Amino acid sequence: MTFRCYAWSVSFPVCRSKIWLFAASVVLAFLFSGCSTPLATGYQTYTITEGAGYMSFEYPARIPPKTVQLAEDSSYTMIDLYGPVMPQDRTRTRIWVTVTRDASQAATAALHLQSALGIAETLAGYSFIDRSFLTLGGEQAEQIVYANVLSRTDYEIRVLHLSPVTMFNRQIFLSHNGAVWTISMTASEQNFDSDTPDFGHLINTFEFLD
Repeated sequence: MTFRCYAWSVSFPVCRSKIWLFAASVVLAFLFSGCSTPLATGYQTYTITEGAGYMSFEYPARIPPKTVQLAEDSSYTMIDLYGPVMPQDRTRTRIWVTVTRDASQAATAALHLQSALGIAETLAGYSFIDRSFLTLGGEQAEQIVYANVLSRTDYEIRVLHLSPVTMFNRQIFLSHNGAVWTISMTASEQNFDSDTPDFGHLINTFEFLD
């Protein structure tokens, strides 16, 4: 399986001979603005019509999707709003969408859910919270919610003086058009309530385009 990975970044090419002009414009812009550019507010729509599944949803304008993975054989799609979790920020919120297409169509949302629960039960401090049905894109989906404790390394404990963190997880599973769709959110206990509305808005605006 071959993946195409996309990463969003912005670059600003500057002619060496005019660096002074660029610097002067930056200074003038700062002086006249009096403050930095505010973060984007509200929501915008993300649409994808390639890969394992076609879809659209609204997400916070301040966090455009950081990475997208598309399998060349259209068997897998992953859209990660916040980008991969790095060791230094393992407790930050993450929201992502995956679509897995099995040629044999043996995999179902129910099987994926049971597998996710099996993995969750092996996590440190695992605690089951809820299992329920909801509507996603006009179709019935099933959701699990659980908590686990994120442990710390010796370096984090002894040098950085960091403590273990309770993480909350929401995972939604749905079988649609021969593929299994999973929408997930992971957030620390501290950020879960404040970031849940963004996750809920994605769910409420989600549409299948295939």
